[in-house]
Amino acid sequence: MSRPPSSQTTPQFYRVSERDLTEIELHSVDSINDLHRTHPEHSHKVQQGGAIRMLTEAVRKKEAAATELSLLIQELQALRLNLTSMRGGT
Repeated sequence: MSRPPSSQTTPQFYRVSERDLTEIELHSVDSINDLHRTHPEHSHKVQQGGAIRMLTEAVRKKEAAATELSLLIQELQALRLNLTSMRGGT
């Protein structure tokens, strides 16, 4: 059996110069800036992302401080027990 010729064409690759790449990058940046200008809710997302990171860091620091405080309280309680037992023993 013979196969019919494929209707799909093979993709063709073109060499892109550095100048063209730079132009494409600049155009992309302009397009993104235009998008932020015309759709401010998208830029409110980037700011929200930054705020979420800051809040997450603040929560981590608060948890670390709470853990340290808890350890200090345990240490103080142990010291109080030792002091109480020393007073009682004299």
